[in-house]
Amino acid sequence: LSQFEAPTDKIIPVGNTHLAREIELLQTNNTRTKMRKKYQCQEAFAVLLFLPPNPPPSKEYRPLFDLFPQRMDRRLFLKWHPTVRNLFIRDWFEAIPRRLRTKIVNIHGEESPYDLMDMSDLCVLTVPSTTGLEALAIGKPLVQLQFSKPPDMPYSFVEKGVALPFTP
Repeated sequence: LSQFEAPTDKIIPVGNTHLAREIELLQTNNTRTKMRKKYQCQEAFAVLLFLPPNPPPSKEYRPLFDLFPQRMDRRLFLKWHPTVRNLFIRDWFEAIPRRLRTKIVNIHGEESPYDLMDMSDLCVLTVPSTTGLEALAIGKPLVQLQFSKPPDMPYSFVEKGVALPFTP
C-alpha cells in the first residue's frame, strides 16, 4: 500500500501478525521435541485434528478413528475450538467406543495450538479457518475432511489448492 502512496500512518496490520514470532519461539524452544516426548509419540506419526465449534457427530469420524488403535506408530490428537463447552466435549467423546477412545488424546484448552501444530506431522480440519493458515505457515501439510453433508463455508482450502481433500 505504501508503494502506491497510501499514508503509512493509516495502514493498520490485521490478522495473525504475531505468527512470525510464534514460529521463531517454536524453533528456539525446541517445542516439537519437547511436546513429542511429553505425549510419548517421538517415533509416531502424529495427526492433529482440529474440531470446530459444531462438529459432525463423532460416529461420522469413525473410519478415521479406526486407523489408530491397532498401530503404535500413529497417534491422534483432537484439539477442540476454545468456545466449545466441556459438557458437549464429554458427551461427544464418550460416544466414541472405549477401545478407540483410549488411543485418542482429547485436548480442549490446556495446550497451545501452535505447540500442537509443531508437534504434529499432519493437521486436519473439517472447515476452513485461520488455524489452517497457521498450520501451513508452520510448515505442516493440511487435510480438509469432507463429510456427506458439507457445512456451509465461504471458501474451501481444497478449492484454494492448499489442502488435500479426504473423507474420514
